Amino acid sequence: RPLWPRFLSALLAILWMGPIPSAAQVTVSSLTEMQRGRVPGADSAATSTLYEQFNADYIHKGLQAGLRAEVFHAWRNGLASVQC
Repeated sequence: RPLWPRFLSALLAILWMGPIPSAAQVTVSSLTEMQRGRVPGADSAATSTLYEQFNADYIHKGLQAGLRAEVFHAWRNGLASVQC
């Protein structure tokens, strides 16, 4: 017997009840930036960079907690990646 009719019924029942106030809030975001080009005044080798950032925040009543992770990669043609 398929589950989707029961799932759909439960979803419709929840939507029919209307909004339910939440006790906590979780926010997650991510940012990725990539650049490629030659650095002015340096040699002619192209440099590439990749920056990644991940954020997670939790808010409940008077408590707020957050987590942030960042990664930076830089590399040039023919050279290994440098990770910070």
